[in-house]
Formats: sequence, structure tokens, C-alpha cells
Amino acid sequence: MKKYRKLIFAITTVHVLMYAPCAFGQDHQLARKGWTIRADPVKSALAIEYEHLGMLLDNVHLLVKQGDGWQQLLNWQVTTEDQRMLIHTENPATDWSFYIRNRVLGITTSVSEGLVTATAPADKNRFPARMIDYSGSATPVAWNGTNEIEYSYGGNHTKNISFLPAANADVLYLSLGQVSSRNMHCLFDRNRDIMVKFQNSTQMLRGEEDHLLRISIPVGAASNTEGGGTDMEMIVMYSDYYKKHLGLPVYEPMDDTHFKTPPVMWNSWTNYYYMVTEDEVIKNVDWIVENFNDYGLEYVVIDDGPERGEQGEHYWISNWNEKTFPLGGKGLAEYIKSKGLTPGLWIVPNVYAGALDEHPEWYLRDKDGKHVMVYHTPSLDYTNPEVLDFLTQLFSTLKDWGFKYYKFDGEFALTEYNPNVDSDKLYDENSSQIKAYRNRLEVIRKCVGEETFLEGCPGGTPLQGIGYFNSYFNGDDIYNSWMGMYPFFISINANLFLNHIACYLMPGEGICVNPKMDMEKAKTVYNPEFIRVASTRETGISSVGTTMNEARTIVTFAALSGTPYSFADRLPDLPAERINLLKKSLPTMPIIPMDLFSRGGYSSWDLFEEFTPETYEHNFPRIVDLKINAASGRYDVVAATNWTGELQSREISFGGNLGLDPERSYLVFDFWNQEFLGMFKESVVLNIEPHDTRVLHIRPLLPRPQVLATDRHISGAYSIETMEWDAEKQTLKGSAKTIAGMPYSLYVHVPGKFSLSEIKSKAEAVPEKLNDNVYKVTFAADDKMTHWVIIFED
Repeated sequence: MKKYRKLIFAITTVHVLMYAPCAFGQDHQLARKGWTIRADPVKSALAIEYEHLGMLLDNVHLLVKQGDGWQQLLNWQVTTEDQRMLIHTENPATDWSFYIRNRVLGITTSVSEGLVTATAPADKNRFPARMIDYSGSATPVAWNGTNEIEYSYGGNHTKNISFLPAANADVLYLSLGQVSSRNMHCLFDRNRDIMVKFQNSTQMLRGEEDHLLRISIPVGAASNTEGGGTDMEMIVMYSDYYKKHLGLPVYEPMDDTHFKTPPVMWNSWTNYYYMVTEDEVIKNVDWIVENFNDYGLEYVVIDDGPERGEQGEHYWISNWNEKTFPLGGKGLAEYIKSKGLTPGLWIVPNVYAGALDEHPEWYLRDKDGKHVMVYHTPSLDYTNPEVLDFLTQLFSTLKDWGFKYYKFDGEFALTEYNPNVDSDKLYDENSSQIKAYRNRLEVIRKCVGEETFLEGCPGGTPLQGIGYFNSYFNGDDIYNSWMGMYPFFISINANLFLNHIACYLMPGEGICVNPKMDMEKAKTVYNPEFIRVASTRETGISSVGTTMNEARTIVTFAALSGTPYSFADRLPDLPAERINLLKKSLPTMPIIPMDLFSRGGYSSWDLFEEFTPETYEHNFPRIVDLKINAASGRYDVVAATNWTGELQSREISFGGNLGLDPERSYLVFDFWNQEFLGMFKESVVLNIEPHDTRVLHIRPLLPRPQVLATDRHISGAYSIETMEWDAEKQTLKGSAKTIAGMPYSLYVHVPGKFSLSEIKSKAEAVPEKLNDNVYKVTFAADDKMTHWVIIFED
């Protein structure tokens, strides 16, 4: 690949001149197997389309190596035969073949070093990605959820084979905005579920126009298979990618109309379990209103506990415990709403204990005629229209109370996947059980409305609710310790390819960042039943909470993964430094995964008997690379994690790991330590403490001043609304969302020939020179928007 390093630069002029779509006049056309190739010999250009995708490559040109540069080939002679389009040129003499074979487009040429360049439409719905690696040298892993269906009901645990990539397997790639990378060789169209794979030496880079990619495909003897005469598979189509290749039973592109960014919530589960009380909920709600209003938190979710019966059975709208929840469900929801927040509720719509005597025909039976129990509660037969009417009444009542977020647990096609169900006793034994299940979801969704957030927990079954759920929680419960956070990381590892593409991924309910304490101390803080339940989760549990290093890793993954952000701390008791971790990682951002495959799950509590947190790494990424194209600039936010119990040194290669231009120099800023590390070429080396994560903002060195980072948000992108460099006036002008009364800092890199002259802002601005080239500019923000102009002179 070294000889192609300067390739993009050499042909940039060709791309710029050819950005406008070609209007073909005297054209030749080859249409086969869904492909359409059109050639205009006069303009010496091709256009390549594919069924359902429309235009794939436009402004396609052919080039040959001439000395240190590239020559565009003109005056084409074009012929078509069967499945092939042939192009001949005289000066220089070359022959090219575009060959269609089913879902494959092959390209060959008679020259030793040829190049195909093009522009590719690539908006937010068609973006660069990595696909599942079928190369044969990749590591196989299993995509699976929990083992609930297997161990609780005797059903089949769903597993799908995936593969870690052969290259950069320890790097996880994500995007915020329309980005590109030198190590991405695929385009995914999420509206049509089609993956387009280009051969691995292809480069796809964005220019000034965000909706286009510049494509460069090396072709020639050096690219041909051994023997030289075989058509190369330059472009391969993978239709129904999520269904056929990743194992999703249903695929619909996520509609984020009402939820552009993942929700942020406080959830009662991890720190209270089913012992939660109204008093504790209200304490946390009041604290949120007082301290957290400007950080994107919207939902307060009451998890399992309030309306349990004596045997643990559930009633949903009746039987709320008058002692622990004196306001009842309606009253508590009204209280939460009165504080400007939105109430949410844990619920299992498959079950209900309140109609056993009045409507015995509503319930599922096993072959012995007994009730089919789920979560200690008899299960409903949703093939019965009366049950669907009941669900409409149930959710209408909850809607009237004010609930607009639901966590559906035990949420799967129960009549299909629970083997205890006697199908002969169903109200409608002849209907498709998957169709009946999705009809039930349709009834619920119609009742609650599109503005209500639905989260599904499938219990280890296929995700048959895609299209109805806003998110899926396809992992095990987390609990309040470092080892207890492993299911959170495993869920991200296994399921992140779903996030903001098919649905949001809920990685865990909810994370905790409270300080680590031994069990003796914990017994003075927590309910005895909480301690008992926690002890069942980990063999020989010795502590509750996390170290500062561990807490930093947890919030980093919560923020950079782009998933719903659910935390469960007892907020009034949380130290300021831990609150600061939450604040700097909120609100959530519309981040999209670029790695569209599972990195593998692990669903067994035996994990905590077989491994220790000092050695266990699973397939967790050691590097997370979030590529950003926003008002804050084009740059990478890179998280490097040490999963082990010993100090580690980690080298991050700009070209090899991050897919950046290896010829450029980069400025590196440490976000968590708020420290400029310097200018680097090729790579940067870090020391990482046990269980800690270093977060770097890596920006290409520019010949003018630029903002490196802010102190507000881990992404550097949230808060900055506008930013513009005026070369003539030598000013850096911008605006940012700020919190009234809270200082707001920019870190600005000033190259050697410039000096900071003046700062204009309505807010008081104090510059602090950190070294010869970096200033920290702190604004005394007194409003929700701060504007500035920084003036430089040379």
C-alpha cells in the first residue's frame, strides 16, 4: 500500500473537476444482474448503478501511472459483449474490462498500474463501514444475548456466528457526522440493508462536500490474482446484510424522528433492585432538578418492585404498595412530571396476575393445564382478541398517568419460543405466532403513540420486535461493582452494530460510578436484601462500587458508544468528582457505529467464577476511534483502555489504527486530564493505569489557529454550535451552548507565526497561556449561549 500513499493527493484535481454528475450523451450501456454500467466515450466517463441503490459510482475515470503522477485516459473506444464492457484507448494503448457476475463487478486492465477514480453519493444513510470478515483469517465469535430463554424456560438460546476482523480487531470505529477513513473499504446503505464491499486497497475519502466520497480503486497487474488473467472482484454486493449475514430476523431502518439522540435516564434498578421506594425515587428526582437540569436527562424509570404481590407476581396498575409507594403509580408519575421530567416504568406485557378469576381464558397453559409462569406471573395468550383489548386498556391507563418510557422485560414471542406453552390450547392455534406477536406490538404502539419510547428485553430470543422498539436491551443485568459492569461492556461488544441503525442499543440499566467500598461498609449503606441479591451475582463478592479509573472507563464507553445513557447512582450521595464524570459525558450524541458486526457476547454468570478483572479482556476493544465531522471540526476522539490489573503502555498508530493520513502531523489533547500532550507524527504512546481509559482528541496540524477541545463534553462536538476561521481578518469566531453560571473553557492551538491579540465576547474571557502554542480561554458564561471572536496577529 505504500506506493499508493500519495495517490489521493495526485488525483485530487481530477476529482474536483469531475464532481458534477455526468450528463451522458452518446452512451453505451451494459445492464445485467441488477447492475447498469453506462459509458460516454466523448466525455471518457462511466456511471455505475445498482438496483435499489441507484447511483453507486459517478464520474468514473480511468488513469494510468506516468512517472510520479497519473494520466487520465481519453478518447475511449467502447464495446459491450454478453456480461462485459470493454474500453480501449490508443494514447497510451490500454485495455480495460468491466465484468458483471451476479452480485460482483470485476475490473481488469492491461497496464501494470491503473487506477479507477469516481465520486460516490454518501449521505447520512449511506456511509463508510467495516463488514463481517469472511476472509478466512478472521476470529470467529458468537453473537448472542442472555441465556434467560434457555435456563428459565428450557427454550433455545439464539446464537449467530460473527467474525472479528483480521486487521485492527482491537479497534472499534464509530462516527459522528459524515466521515471517512483510509481503512474503511465498504459502504452500507441502511435504508436498503445493502453492504457494498470494495477491494481492500480502495480508498474512500470525503472532500469539502459532505454528501460525496472520492473513490480510488487501484487496478492492474499488481492487483490481479496470481496468474494475471482473472477478473478481480472490485465491488461485491451483500443484499439483506443485517438479515442474511448478521442474523437479524427482521430488518427495518430505525426511524429516529422523535428520538434524534439516545435518551438519558435515571433508573432505580442497579442500586435498589426491587426494594426501591417512593421516598428514594423522589430524593433522586429532586436532586436531578437541582443539579442536573442542563445535561440532557429526561426520563426517570421505576424498575421492578412497586406493585409486586406476595409471591412476586405483577399487577401493573393495581396493587402498588401503599407503604413504600403511598402516592401510587399515578401520583408518583404526576410528581415526576411536575419537576419537568418524564416518568418511565418497567413492565412485562406478556404477563398479568389481575384477571385469573374473572378471565381464566386469557391465560396460556402448559400440557398439564397449569399456567405458564414468567416473572412469577401467569402469562397472557395474545392470540386472544380480548387480551389485546386488555393491553389497550392497560397502556391507555398508564399513558393517562403520564408514563412515556417503558422497559418491556421478558419481551419475546412467548408462544413461539417458550416450549412450555401448549399450542393446542391457544385461542388461535393456527395463526403464525411471530405474526401474532408483532400484531400485539402494533396494538401497544398504536395505543402509546410514536412519541413514547419502548425498550425491549428479548431474553435470549431473536429480535422479532424490530420496527416497534426504539431500543433493545440484549444483555445481562449489570450490578454495582467493576465486575458487575462487565455485562455492560459485553452488551456493547456484542450488539453495538444495531445502534441507531435498526434500533438504539440499551447496554445496561443503569451504570453506577459511586466510590468503591468493602462489604462491611456496604452493609451500613445498603438494604440487607440488596446485599443478599448482589452476593448472588458474583461468587465471593468483596466490594460495591468502582475506583475512579474504573468509573472513568464506564462513562467513556457510555458516552462514545452513542447508546442510551442509563445510570442508577444514589445521586445525593455521589461525590463531586464522580458527578463531574457524568456531566462531562452528557448529553448523548447521534453517534453511529462503523463496525457493522458483532464482536461476540458472553452470556453466563459462570464468567465471574472463571475469570478475574485483573486478567479478563474478552474481545473488548483496546482502542475506540470516534471519527467526527461537526461544527467543532474534523478530528478523532480516541479512547485507549487498559482492561488488566497492571500498568500498560499503548502505541496508537495514526495511519495503522486510525486510518489517518500517515504523512501528516497531529495535535493530541488528553481530555480527562485536560492536558495538551504535543504534536506527533505517525503515532503516540500512552501509559494507562489498571482499568483506566485515556481519551485523546487528535486533530491534524493546521497552518492557522484552531480549537483543540473544550472542557464541557468528552466529544468536543457537543456545545460548539458554530466555528469559523477568517483568514483575511485572522479571527476564530464561534458560539457554544453553555450553562449559565458555569465557566466554559476552550483550548486553542496557536502555530508559531501567530499570537493571540484579543478576545471579544459578552462573557468575561480570561486567556491562560499553557505553553508556547496552546492557550486555555475560559469564559464566565452567564447565558445558555456564549459567542466569541478570538483575534490573532502574525
